[in-house]
Amino acid sequence: VVYYAVVANLITFLAGLQSALFSVMIPSTAVLHARGESRELGDVIVTATRYSTFLLLLAGIPLFVAARMVLSLWVGPAYAVHGARILQVLIAANIIRLSALPYVVGLIGAGQQRLVIVTPILEGVFNLLASVIAGYMFGAVGVALGTLFGSLIGIGGHLFYNMQRTSAIVFRISDYVRDGLLRPVICALPLIAYVVVLNLSNLSDGVPKYSCFAAVLITTGFLIWRWGLVGSERDKVRSWRLAPQA
Repeated sequence: VVYYAVVANLITFLAGLQSALFSVMIPSTAVLHARGESRELGDVIVTATRYSTFLLLLAGIPLFVAARMVLSLWVGPAYAVHGARILQVLIAANIIRLSALPYVVGLIGAGQQRLVIVTPILEGVFNLLASVIAGYMFGAVGVALGTLFGSLIGIGGHLFYNMQRTSAIVFRISDYVRDGLLRPVICALPLIAYVVVLNLSNLSDGVPKYSCFAAVLITTGFLIWRWGLVGSERDKVRSWRLAPQA
């Protein structure tokens, strides 16, 4: 319980940061809804989801890689040994569930949050059941696995149930998945693959490890530029770079 509680504090920080960044969307989404601009509101949600997913991956992947080191520096090596795996599972779970935060904020701005109460109830129920069963079988990490299972139920409920009922926000679900979720994930695939290889192989510190990491960062940056950003965003970056310096 103690190891899980310590790890949960870091997850609370990640969730709080994400909420603080995207809760400011409520006034603008409310204005778009009041004007009846449902498609514009949908475009905002899809774009915000892409940014949100990028931020989650940017914050979550380094924390996933350095889970043991972060816990060692914060609460000591004993907690790191027992808590690192729990932290990694909870990071994956919260990246999945928090990716829907812009959509939820849009629902609040449009006043349609009452239409989606079934999904959070189901997520909570399945989270509890899975946590009890997996916790009995695997201990504290099983409780974290229950949270991961609940997050899959939650995001599935949004995609297959909620988004078809909330008519005030108009977008194609395929566009939401492709542009809001898959674009950032594809850009992060080199980092994700690096993390997997790093965990499966005992690659020691040294030139090969850091050379691979540098190559992964360059590849990720290229993918973000070519696929993660749309044309207008690349134009803005170019204009900032070419703007005369004061």
